[in-house]
Amino acid sequence: MVKKKRDNLEDVILYEERRRSADSIFNVLDMSTDQQIAYYNEYIVKLKAEEERLAKLAEVEALKEAQNQNAFQTIQNNKTTKRGNAGPAFGPIGGAPSTPTLSGTPTFYFYNPQTVARGKQDFRRKWGGKRKLENNWRRKNKKDDGGGEIVIEEDETLVEEEVRPEFTPEFYIDQLPEGMSVLDSIASARNFAYYQLGVIYKEKFKRNDLAISRLENLITFEPAEKLLLPGLYNLYLIYNESGAFAKADIYKSRIINEFPDTRYAQILLNPDAKIEDNASPSAVYKRLYKEYEKGNYEIVVTNVERYVTLFNGDPIVPRLELLKAFAAGRLYGFKEYKRGIDFVALNFPNTEVGKSAQKLVLEAEKLKIAEAFMPEQGLSDFKLIYRIEKTNYQKLEQLKDQLEKAIEQEKYGFTVSVDVYNPQENLIVVHGLTSKLGSRGLGDFMANPSNGFNISDIAIPIATENYKIIQVYKSLDDYEKEML
Repeated sequence: MVKKKRDNLEDVILYEERRRSADSIFNVLDMSTDQQIAYYNEYIVKLKAEEERLAKLAEVEALKEAQNQNAFQTIQNNKTTKRGNAGPAFGPIGGAPSTPTLSGTPTFYFYNPQTVARGKQDFRRKWGGKRKLENNWRRKNKKDDGGGEIVIEEDETLVEEEVRPEFTPEFYIDQLPEGMSVLDSIASARNFAYYQLGVIYKEKFKRNDLAISRLENLITFEPAEKLLLPGLYNLYLIYNESGAFAKADIYKSRIINEFPDTRYAQILLNPDAKIEDNASPSAVYKRLYKEYEKGNYEIVVTNVERYVTLFNGDPIVPRLELLKAFAAGRLYGFKEYKRGIDFVALNFPNTEVGKSAQKLVLEAEKLKIAEAFMPEQGLSDFKLIYRIEKTNYQKLEQLKDQLEKAIEQEKYGFTVSVDVYNPQENLIVVHGLTSKLGSRGLGDFMANPSNGFNISDIAIPIATENYKIIQVYKSLDDYEKEML
């Protein structure tokens, strides 16, 4: 319990810092040039004051240290005198002061690191950090007379104190981000931080006031729909649970009117919908997972949409939503998969399933599968596929049996599978071919009545790499137009 609270607090600190940083950037970017200069001049005054405060504090600490060292030295000297010695040892006449020994620590300036640090800081503040060690180092426009002597011109003046870059407003203005892509990235990070804070304050800390503040600010930024919708829905829940029904109705109406086809709208329109099913949430999940393993992805998608309403608020809901994301990806392609894991990551950010979904989102963003088909000349891994209507079970089984019989009869080393393509079609796939010509030859062999098979369905030879693309983006129609 303590660890969870600590983790939640760390999340709050992280996202609050991101929020404040982004807000600060956009506030400054909205200023005129004169306002920016005034803003940073005010900051520089505070920066100098803080630096001076720290310098004085270091000086006081150095003085205390020196006093402590003197007191210690006196005690050591007194002990030595009592033992009959003449007193402390001195270095040679004209030599350097003695170094610290076991018997005491001298207070010579350069043996006190704090005092030395203070001196260096004062020097850099007054003269800058790039002053060369040479004669007349404080003067400018020096020149050599040819004999190695430095000659100072009569009108020469002392160099003015250098201004450190961080004490000029231009130093900060020049670092402000530019370009739409950069600003969009900052805005996206800010919006995500506001959303996460709203959910964390609502669910983990029960601070509805802070949750409302963060979520209502988020809405003013006009974020992407994947953040806007759950943001509106969470505001509806907060106001509805707290009895502020007029405010809750505002957000409810906006969701239903602007996003009528979303699951949020369906939940709001049918809040009392019941499903006759006495199974526990865990049993339902296991049953749907078995359907997923069988490849019945449409059953999974349809049933999850029903059960998340019935089990609203139960810990099983994030798991059901993630299962649906996997099934939808297999059925509709990568974009639906991405939409599904985004939903889980954003709506259940503080659950283990939500955190897993966040990792999947990052992996999906890094995964760059090109939508363009690869040239197939020179490739050596091919498939032969047939498109069959999903509801034509008899034809599906007959074609699969004929292919397996031909492969066994001709002693080919191929395998056959039935792959889901979309809600309307399945694909019968022959694996293990090594060329497009060979794939086409197998299709011709199966279509020739004299060979005893007479398959009239169109056989599509395709490279394995392009088969991955058509499954990810559901683009088999495009492949047939471009590559056959």
